[in-house]
Amino acid sequence: MLYVYGLDVRDFSDRKTEEHSLEEFGREDKYTKTYASLLSWQRMEQLQRLKQSKDQMRCIGAGILEWYGLNCLCQSQVPPETAVGENGKPYFLEFPVLQYNLSHAGDYVVAAFSDEPVGIDIAERRVCKDSLIRRCLTETEMDWLKHQEQRDEAFCRLWAGKESFVKWTGHGLRKNLRQVEITLDGAFFVRDLNPGEMASDGGKPLDRAYLREWREPRGYSVCVCCGDAKQLENVREIHWVTARELESLVI
Repeated sequence: MLYVYGLDVRDFSDRKTEEHSLEEFGREDKYTKTYASLLSWQRMEQLQRLKQSKDQMRCIGAGILEWYGLNCLCQSQVPPETAVGENGKPYFLEFPVLQYNLSHAGDYVVAAFSDEPVGIDIAERRVCKDSLIRRCLTETEMDWLKHQEQRDEAFCRLWAGKESFVKWTGHGLRKNLRQVEITLDGAFFVRDLNPGEMASDGGKPLDRAYLREWREPRGYSVCVCCGDAKQLENVREIHWVTARELESLVI
C-alpha cells in the first residue's frame, strides 16, 4: 500500500499568501472555520512559533495532508495525534501501523502514506552552485550531470531522490549525501555506498531502495522512496487535494 498526496497552499487561503499573518489565522473567517479544526495540537503549536507567512501556510498544508491521509485510509475524522521517533520521523499515535512522511517547498506540500517505511521529498528547481554539487554528489552522479542539457533540473531530480532516501531510512540530514548514489540509467533506484547503518527498528541494513519521481508541478521534482519496488508500480500519479474536495469532506 502506497499513496501520494499533494496540495498547493495558495488554494487553501482566502487571501494572498503575502498578506496572511498568524493574527489573521485566529479570526472567525471561512479559512479558520474550515481548516483549523483539522490540525493536531502539535501542528498548532508549531504554527504559533512560525513568523513568516509562507512557513505558516506550509505548516497548515502539512496538517491538512495529515488529516486527509487518515480520513482516506483510516476513516478518521478527528485531528491526528502525532509524535516523532528517535530519529525525528513522524508517526500517528493512534495509527502507528500507518507510516507517513511529509515534505514542502515553495507553495507546495506533499505526503506519502504506506504500511511500510516511506520517504518523500519535493525540491524546487534553482540554479545549483558547483560547491553544492561537489558537496552532495558522487563522482558517478557528477559525471552523469555533465551530460545533461538542463543541469539545474537534473540536479533537482538527484537532490529529491537523495532526500527521499535519507528520510526513508529515518537518518535524515545526519547522512552524508555523497554516500548515497542515485542510478538514473534505466532503473531508477538509490543505494547507500556505506551500508553500515541499520534500520531504526533493528531490521536489515538500509543499503538499497527504489524511487518514483514526478517532474511536477512545473519547476519542481517530487520523489518517493520505499524498499519494495512492487509498491511503486501502483503509484502512477500524485493526487492533488483541492480546497473544494476538502470542504466536501469537512462540511
